[in-house]
Amino acid sequence: MIKPPKFQFYDSKTPFFTSPRFLPPTRVEKCKVFPEILTTHRSRKMQEGNVLVGVGENTKIRNCIIDMNAKIGRNVIITNADGVDEADKTKEGFYIRSGITVILKNATIKDGTVI
Repeated sequence: MIKPPKFQFYDSKTPFFTSPRFLPPTRVEKCKVFPEILTTHRSRKMQEGNVLVGVGENTKIRNCIIDMNAKIGRNVIITNADGVDEADKTKEGFYIRSGITVILKNATIKDGTVI
């Protein structure tokens, strides 16, 4: 037999209080995303051409949202230089909405890609 939990959210005798947090979004300029120290293992993997989680060296990113576990290779340019407003490239690991590029969760953007 399943016992009911001791705490009841809907019990008028024990009200549950919370306060919403209305905070503005963070604005970050000239930042480094996923800064990491290159270990011997990581260096070897990069030399083999593998793309690891994070952002590779010499990559330029502007007006972009990067979801979890994305792998962005070396010498990648994500700037939407052509000013594309909407694009659905989910098979390639990204889409563009209102001019902002979104790199999908677990996506791999290969070395030298230009978006």
